[in-house]
Amino acid sequence: MRLPLLSTVTSILWAVARITSALRPSGDSGEDCRTCLDCSQDNGCVRCHERLFLFLQRDGMSHHGVCLQACPPGHYGQRGKQANICMRCRSLDCEQCFSRDFCTRCRPGLQLHKGRCLTRCPPHTFSYHGDCLGEWSASGLA
Repeated sequence: MRLPLLSTVTSILWAVARITSALRPSGDSGEDCRTCLDCSQDNGCVRCHERLFLFLQRDGMSHHGVCLQACPPGHYGQRGKQANICMRCRSLDCEQCFSRDFCTRCRPGLQLHKGRCLTRCPPHTFSYHGDCLGEWSASGLA
């Protein structure tokens, strides 16, 4: 009779210990939490300082958060009242984007035209360092 009770009490204490240590300030979880305001032992950063972006990296079935000054390639920073978050560009061809649907740099081999990545530049434009440019006129781009 005492063994099941001891096992139950131990399980409850273990669960309480995990819950209370799951969310901790940035200084308590080592290297992963240096830039965090709040850090989860299992999920890394869950809240960042005001000027940083929260980037959630997929790790199997879970996500691991890190706070960054700038979002990584294929992502853009979206600022909000509650948090600044790195969001994925919609197009996988987009290496860098200003917003979800507006690319500012394409993967190598693709051409950027009006915020989209194309395999070749449209008619009446030419490729210059990965950008599709229009023909020049006396007053600038035509």
